[in-house]
Amino acid sequence: MIHSGFNELKKAYRLHRDASLETKGISSCLLLFYAVECGLKSLYLRRNNFRTTKQIIKNHGHDLNQWIKVLRLPAYLCGRHSFCLERDRNKKGGVKKESIQNAHQAWRYGVTMESGDEIKILQWLKSISQWISEESVK
Repeated sequence: MIHSGFNELKKAYRLHRDASLETKGISSCLLLFYAVECGLKSLYLRRNNFRTTKQIIKNHGHDLNQWIKVLRLPAYLCGRHSFCLERDRNKKGGVKKESIQNAHQAWRYGVTMESGDEIKILQWLKSISQWISEESVK
């Protein structure tokens, strides 16, 4: 694992967020996901007076729900978001719900999500990103 510091995570948040606005499609989605992850981790370091991610005892990786829980974000940003893959729509036995922590994999590998699920996740990520931007100014 490569560890990073507060300033690196804060910079990565801004770079990924800005790049997500300049592109479209799944690349934009993927960059926004990583921006939010970096932003949440940078806030975690700041709140705990840590210098690097090496100091984090329980690293939640890509699990945004856990980072949100640990950071105690406002209630309107909380929730157990999940999604379904489009390819699973017609399978027998019901559609499997995927955890939000797997969204970056779907986007990274080009696996299509159900459109409505993807829209909800993107709106949620944008809301968190806006909150991170406001929180970073404090």
